[in-house]
Parts: sequence; structure tokens; C-alpha cells
Amino acid sequence: MALATPTPQQSLVERIRLLVIAQTVMVGLIGIATWFLVEIPKERAGVALGLALVTTINVFLYLLRKSRHAPRIVVVNFLLIVGVIVLTDATGAQLSGMNWTLYLIWPALTMLVLRELRYVLVVSVVTLAALITFPLLEIYGVISLELMIPAPMLLLKLIIFVVVFLILTSMMIVIGLADQRSQKVLAEHTALITNQQAELAQANQSLQAGNHQLQALAQRQESLLNQIQLLEAPIIRLGNNAILLPITGMLDQQRISHIRSAVLQQIYQLRAQHLILDMTGALLPDASVLPDFADMLAAIKLLGCEVRVTGMTSEIVQQLVFTDVDLRIFGKTGQLEQLIQEVLQPSKGK
Repeated sequence: MALATPTPQQSLVERIRLLVIAQTVMVGLIGIATWFLVEIPKERAGVALGLALVTTINVFLYLLRKSRHAPRIVVVNFLLIVGVIVLTDATGAQLSGMNWTLYLIWPALTMLVLRELRYVLVVSVVTLAALITFPLLEIYGVISLELMIPAPMLLLKLIIFVVVFLILTSMMIVIGLADQRSQKVLAEHTALITNQQAELAQANQSLQAGNHQLQALAQRQESLLNQIQLLEAPIIRLGNNAILLPITGMLDQQRISHIRSAVLQQIYQLRAQHLILDMTGALLPDASVLPDFADMLAAIKLLGCEVRVTGMTSEIVQQLVFTDVDLRIFGKTGQLEQLIQEVLQPSKGK
């Protein structure tokens, strides 16, 4: 039994569900770590606010995961989480640059979940702008925070994060381009396979139609063959117990076999006692068929039917004379009118 392949929409819904689970676990772990490790009330409040926003985003993302706008909702989800990172960092009491690591993961997650280059570019540009702008405002004092590391060191650290971010984003773009090419090739192959399947189905229909035509032709040929076989032995009933069998045309072994089967069946069904065999117009290819013809006459006599033969040509008579066939098997001979009168008026025939 073949397994059903999930559609792209079903795969996207499953990836979004896994994303929601991952973000929920992340919120839980960060919340537990904040509760035990962060002692400054202002920082704890900032983290709690950020976690509350992420949880809200998670709920909406899960509820709308099957919507046709789900990819855009995922992008908004990532951008809002970036905003939460900015808000958490800006509302903290100290600046060490630890939160900057969180900026690096969103382009990669966008590629893993959505697998579309345009969404990766949107998330990357916004995240990079946030990574550059807000840390610089914090380093130069526009946003008032206590610097845990000297400003030059923080600036160097920020440059390193930006370089790492650009490298990761470039890798995601390369992967996205390769994935798009793969999807294009896959779509072309799928379309080709679909066309081939359609052509195969059409060819199959044509083959079935041709098969039906051949079957109809075979039935027609079989019907014609049956009619021909009937014409090969056109038995005429003369009376209650007499039949006439006119034979014309070439008498080969196959035709003699057909005539024997038809005549024996008719004699048995009609309970015929007399058979007049009119061989006017009958032709023999050679003397080799005479034994088969004699066997037919012998079988007729075994059914209790008396045979009378008329219309034999001089060629047939000469062939009979020079063969080992018992001539007595041919029964009484004579003219057709005379033989008919004899079988219809037995008393006069005697």
C-alpha cells in the first residue's frame, strides 16, 4: 500500500506547529532561567514583558497556522520576536551584548520554516537593521544603560556579530536559491510526469477502444464463420424422415470434417432415415480426400440412415475406381428426381 505524500500546505502547517512548540519551550526555559538568575527587578520585568509578548504571538500563530496567510504571519512572528529582543535589551539595566546572539537565528529559522527566499530577505534586512541600530544607540548612550564592557570592546563585539550575521544570511540565501532551483526542476519533472501519465491514459483508452473493435471484429468473423459452415452443409428436409444435402465447391479435408459434423447432428435431431447426397458441382482436389469422404458416409450409416448419392462427375467416379474405397459405401445412385421420389414414396421405390 503506497503512503500518501503530504501536500506543500500540509508540510507548512506541520513546520509551523513544530515552530510553535519550539518557541513555547524557549519561553519556558527563558522564564525559568530569569526567575532563578536575574535579580535586578527592572531586567526581570523586561524579560517577563518580552516573554508575555512571545507567548501571545505563539497563540495567534498556532490558531492561524492553516490560514493561507500563514507564511506572512510567520514573518510577522519573527519580526515581533526581534522587537521583543530589542525591547528586552533596551529595558535592561546593563549592557553586555549577550542578547545580540539571539539576532542570529531568525534568518535560518525563516528558511527552515517557510523555505522561500523572499521571506528570508525580509526577516534578514529587518533583523540586521535592528542589530546595528539599537546596540549603537545603547553603546553611544542614546539609550541609557550601564555598560558592562568598555564601549570600544562592545563596538568590536557588535561588528563581529554583524559579520557573523551576514555570513549566516548569505548561506541562507545560497540555500534558498538552490532550493528554489530544486523546486523548479521538481515542478518541471512533475509536470512532465503528469503529461506522460495523461498521454499514457489516453493511449490506454485508445488501446481499449481498439481492443473493443478487435473483439467486435472477432465476434463478427466468428458469426460469419458459423454462417459459412452452415452454408457448407445446407441440409434440406424433404419429409418426415428424409433430408437432402447439396454439395458444391472444393471438398478438402477441413470442409469434409465440417460437413460430417453438421450432417450427423441433423440426422440425429431429425431422426432421418434417408439422406440424398447431391454432389453436382462438387470438386475434389485429389484422391487423398476420398477416404475421409467414405468415413463420413460410414458414420451416417451407423446412425441408421440410408445414403443415396447423385450428381457425381466423371472425374470423381474415375478417382473412386482407382482407389481402395469400398464403393458399396455410396449406397444407391441415380438421378436426383428419381431418388427424391423413392424416399418420399418408399413403396414405389421398392
